[in-house]
Amino acid sequence: MVVLLLPLLLSLSGVGSQSSLTYSDYRLEKLCLPGGGKVKLPLLHSPATFHLDSNLLPSQLFDCHIEFMLGSKKTGVFVYFDAMKISAPTDGECDTDYVQFGRDILFITSYRSNKFCGTIEGKLPKPPPGNSSRSTEVVTPMARRVYIEASDQEMDMWIQLAVPPTDWPGHKTVSLTVTPFQKSCDKKDRNYRRCSLAHRYCIHKDLFCDGKINCALKTSSPLDEKSCAITAAPKIEPSFWGDAGVLHYTGLLFFLLCALVTSVYTIRRLQTCWGRVEEEEDSDKPALGDVGLGHAMGRQTRVARTAPPPPHPPPPLPPSYTDSLAHPPPFSPTSDGMARPPLFSPTPESTTRPPPFSPTYSYGSR
Repeated sequence: MVVLLLPLLLSLSGVGSQSSLTYSDYRLEKLCLPGGGKVKLPLLHSPATFHLDSNLLPSQLFDCHIEFMLGSKKTGVFVYFDAMKISAPTDGECDTDYVQFGRDILFITSYRSNKFCGTIEGKLPKPPPGNSSRSTEVVTPMARRVYIEASDQEMDMWIQLAVPPTDWPGHKTVSLTVTPFQKSCDKKDRNYRRCSLAHRYCIHKDLFCDGKINCALKTSSPLDEKSCAITAAPKIEPSFWGDAGVLHYTGLLFFLLCALVTSVYTIRRLQTCWGRVEEEEDSDKPALGDVGLGHAMGRQTRVARTAPPPPHPPPPLPPSYTDSLAHPPPFSPTSDGMARPPLFSPTPESTTRPPPFSPTYSYGSR
């Protein structure tokens, strides 16, 4: 969660707007995560400066990884080393201490630049000989102190530094300036100017003659600070992580704790509400045997139907013929008061059959 919120906090507190073009100043000892975890840093329009001092490191080995995120495919990044004093290369290789740049595709690093190490000193542009005391100082040329990223919307920077022992002369330091640039511009663009007529890369017009080198090209002298009649001091604003102290980290920890508590409380409230809704829906549902399938608008729908009423018991069967003869019903008058005739009961005489019919014939005379 800290890594996800870090770019937002940095963009709100550390990156200046395009109109003011204030330099954001970062302390690498506080910006980088322990163990070399990646820090995503948005770099939209304004330049930024980065500083590292071995005396401020809490552990014996400093490992840092920063991913600069640009705002558009039309932009690139200039890197200029203002100064550096770390371990020199051994047999031409920077082993213990180095600064390196590159780019990646998803989670795979696709390119790494040559490592920068050793000593970078002096201030450019160098004044003409004999005009000041700086004319005799040693100045590292531009070609050894610049890097350009113009192929991707992101640029990775890796820094590794071992804390020197007590007998090491002085302390190790790194100081560099990172400037976003436009890959091309024309005369209609009033906010950007080319570093020179021979180069198509453009920086904001307010960065010319501000005392900081922003056109980090491999030229003999910095093009944006060359032939300046008046050099204005750059506006540098410490970022949130530049001067971060106990109060900053305490406030950030409190913010994360409040966000965590709020998230847990919201999730539990939603679970409770959903549980109540499901209970109400279950109580309103009819029984399984009372639900049938109906058809409405070509779709099957569940239709509730009521169960049929329980059947009435069948009426008693009438008595058999034999029972009726053996137990005749009692005499009861009719509705008009007349007595019913007695039930028919055959007698032996009535059961005697008449003699069979025998026809007689009479014959008349002819």
